[in-house]
Amino acid sequence: MQTLLKLFTKPRIPIISLSGVIQQKSGAKIQDQLDKIKSKNLCALAVLINSPGGLPVQSDIICQKLNLFKQKHNIPIYTFAEDVAASGGYFVLCIGDKVFADQSSLVGSVGVISQWHGIKKALEKLGIEAQFLSSNDQIHEVVNSAFSDFNPEGATLWVDKLEYTHQMFIDHVKSYRKNIADQNVFKAEVYNGEQAKQLGLIDDFGNYEEVLNKLHPGCKFEYVSFPSKMEELKQLNKA
Repeated sequence: MQTLLKLFTKPRIPIISLSGVIQQKSGAKIQDQLDKIKSKNLCALAVLINSPGGLPVQSDIICQKLNLFKQKHNIPIYTFAEDVAASGGYFVLCIGDKVFADQSSLVGSVGVISQWHGIKKALEKLGIEAQFLSSNDQIHEVVNSAFSDFNPEGATLWVDKLEYTHQMFIDHVKSYRKNIADQNVFKAEVYNGEQAKQLGLIDDFGNYEEVLNKLHPGCKFEYVSFPSKMEELKQLNKA
């Protein structure tokens, strides 16, 4: 029956999107899109990416979900950088069997960053004092709190963790992008599309319609999107 269905059903390419900062629910939103894909006669999956990055764990979760979908349907994944695919955005972009961008896209930023904002002096001006209670006095010696002075020892320990995450990022990119020769691409630089192609971060240029029609002529596009805010509110009201 499935064989007959394929004969009379036009092959489809679902097109999903990853847009904005990668946050705590980004993996779930990607899964929502994948769950909406009903067609069984698939010839590929296209992922449009427009993201400056975000949480590394969520970026990895998104890659896992996309790869599981690829394996389940035995199809290639094509990824497309729109305006920007940097940091976590590139983490996802690079898993494509073929990776595309525009010449003016911003691509790369294979690095990890963390920020510290101290508000101790502002609180002192307001007459507010922060007190801490903990199970271990050493916690205060290694943790940089916004309510205390910057702690170099704690910062050093935190940098060690960032370097570990950065190395995981590098290993991830190398596992998918085999033709990267210049190791400087792993120093968190952002490149335009022209530079990214020369360095091996992407395969070629082209918008998704042009590329997909060339790679899979005759396939029909199946556009998939996040649920609207109104749909999300309706679901919350039903819960």
